[in-house]
Amino acid sequence: MTRLKLRSSHSGDIDGALPEPPPCWLILIVDDDEDLHSITRLALRNVEFHNRKLQLASAYSAEEARKALQENAGVAVILLDVVMESDDAGLELARYIREELGDHNVRIILRTGQPGMAPERDVILRYDINDYKNKTELDAQKLYTSVISALRAYESLCALETHHRGLRQIIEAPDYLQPGTTLQDFAKDILSQLLRITGFEGTGLMLSPPPPSEPPDAYTILCGSEDITAGAPWSQAPIPAPARAAIKAAFQTGESQFSSTETVLFIGRHDEPGLVAYLDGHTPDGLARNLLEVFDAKAAISLHNMRLHNQLADANATLEEKVVARTQELEQTHLQLLQSEKLASIGQLAAGVAHEINNPIGFVSSNLGSLENYVKDLMSIIDAAEAVRQNSDDENPRWNEFKTIISDLELDYLRQDIPDVIAETRNGLERVRKIVQDLRDFTRAGEGEEWRHSPIEAQLESALAIAWNEIKYKAEVIKEYGDVGEIECLPGQLNQVLLNLLVNAAQAIESSGKIWLRTGFWEQGVWVEVQDNGAGIPEETRKRIFDPFFTTKPVGKGTGLGLAISHSIIERHGGRIEVDSTPGQGARFRLWLLSERPPQEATPAKAV
Repeated sequence: MTRLKLRSSHSGDIDGALPEPPPCWLILIVDDDEDLHSITRLALRNVEFHNRKLQLASAYSAEEARKALQENAGVAVILLDVVMESDDAGLELARYIREELGDHNVRIILRTGQPGMAPERDVILRYDINDYKNKTELDAQKLYTSVISALRAYESLCALETHHRGLRQIIEAPDYLQPGTTLQDFAKDILSQLLRITGFEGTGLMLSPPPPSEPPDAYTILCGSEDITAGAPWSQAPIPAPARAAIKAAFQTGESQFSSTETVLFIGRHDEPGLVAYLDGHTPDGLARNLLEVFDAKAAISLHNMRLHNQLADANATLEEKVVARTQELEQTHLQLLQSEKLASIGQLAAGVAHEINNPIGFVSSNLGSLENYVKDLMSIIDAAEAVRQNSDDENPRWNEFKTIISDLELDYLRQDIPDVIAETRNGLERVRKIVQDLRDFTRAGEGEEWRHSPIEAQLESALAIAWNEIKYKAEVIKEYGDVGEIECLPGQLNQVLLNLLVNAAQAIESSGKIWLRTGFWEQGVWVEVQDNGAGIPEETRKRIFDPFFTTKPVGKGTGLGLAISHSIIERHGGRIEVDSTPGQGARFRLWLLSERPPQEATPAKAV
């Protein structure tokens, strides 16, 4: 009998191994009774789940199972005996799987023939197992039910983990891409991110709408995941007729199209030309579709920002010839981006200076790397010369002169100090780059999404999910929602405010504490409150917390733009931020929001 045939995640296929992804569900039987292995194989020999058969592997001791799990990945269910080489060998193996291997997806079904050795209640409480069965009562039907239930749970956990990983990739991706001067480069970045997030390996295309002089359905291929000519008409691509119809519908309606054979994702705003991503054979389920919609929204913002970036670059190209006229146009552009006269000068600094600073930062960083390599080469030459000198006549006056120069220049000190100098310089460049990025984020605080009705408590939950990694190790979250329903708002910008407040609350708590989230009604709308019991805010600091660039964090930890951006966003919504704090007892931030958009936002601004 072959005891174990699994696929290692670190090596190629072995005899009996399955290709990646595995077409079978991997079930590991861990028991010292060979007859039980045979009975289990007989009971499960023809079982399928979601069109995938079972592959049964055997281990006859906890130690053998431990080695197999170290070397292989992808086990979905473990049928585990308790008493093997020791009375609690199975229980210790379960603890090892969860705590040392960190595998919380595999489903563990404990099967024991001696329930007195491992009482069910004690085992369930002390060990992270998923089912407890007595061998004497586990007939073929009950075994089938247990395994199918475990596979269903394993499949759901893997799907949630995949979608969580994709969501994190979306969140951590930069808000503002720098694809250069062409739409094609931008499309390549978007398609690359889309394929990475979905894990899709089939055909993918990015298409753009036709220029005004061409027929309305003369779409152009910007890029593709296979050997497809960029810039060619879409008629040259092997796109089935139903998919062509879906692509046309996406361009015409500005809405993404999903079917059982493909995904067609519209990327862009309704008030400007968008792009379409086509994935042949990609059919996302509910969670995966939600993930795509989040990615779509972020990609649309990036596309709009790229166009704004190119507009500013075009304006700067002729700035010397039309100083007065262009200055007025740039001021107007920044006013539209920030929606605030108070922040116009900061927007001008961020859009112009940040762009100019990035270029020298780039070549300084590159040259610094080259300099480091050159220094290493020079040190190697000096070492070689020193070796030659040691093997030569010490009376040679040239070698004595060489030795004197090394001593006078303190070569040993230079060897130690030069790497430190280069490292400090790199750190300084990184801090400058961070400041430039924060300036860019600041200019986008009032930029363009559509007003729509959105449930405020759902937005609060969304922001909490994003900030959870910052919160979960130090604070208990207490929710006191008033079921306030929807308000008309700019959801993306409001999410940014909520996220800033949640992160600030977490950072105000030094080791452990509490964060309260509350909602309620007032006569003109709703209020949202974030409160913590952290360090609190002194009175002299509270007066300046909404000033741009004001921060109490250590140098290099913050630029003081988060609350300034939040204040600008809430003002655009016609609301206000109320702050109450007692040093040493915590702080409370309350947002007063209108139910409907303020009058000054009744007519949407034109796109820049």
